[in-house]
Amino acid sequence: MPLNRFFILLCISLLLSSCLDTRPSQVLYNDLLGEQIGNCTKILFSQDRGAIDAASAYIHFTTCPKEVKRILKQRRYEIEVISNKLAFEEETVTFGGVIPKWWKPSKLGDSCYRYTYFGKDTDWAEYIYISKDSTAVYYRDDRW
Repeated sequence: MPLNRFFILLCISLLLSSCLDTRPSQVLYNDLLGEQIGNCTKILFSQDRGAIDAASAYIHFTTCPKEVKRILKQRRYEIEVISNKLAFEEETVTFGGVIPKWWKPSKLGDSCYRYTYFGKDTDWAEYIYISKDSTAVYYRDDRW
């Protein structure tokens, strides 16, 4: 096969792979956060990472304090109370791909809790922004 034809086929396959279907919201939630307890969680928006073009997955959901507690027991997160201003600044941080328009942790109030986890020996990070009353959550999973 001539080299030009190979590169054309490679480009087409890369383009098509970035258009692959992503996981449905509930599957994405379960894969990243585990199966929820009860039925207090409502996924408002989600965006899965693309096959090659996006390193982050995003979920925005409402829930109850019991579900938040279950999620936070899974890892040793660093916790910090951050201001609305800092949350706003962090809304544009990306490791590739498009940040969803609905990704607005700054809308959680004057301040919120930010939980951060960095995977050991991997290029992986989780950021969870939680309202003070533990009922609204923005979650981002970064792999690069």
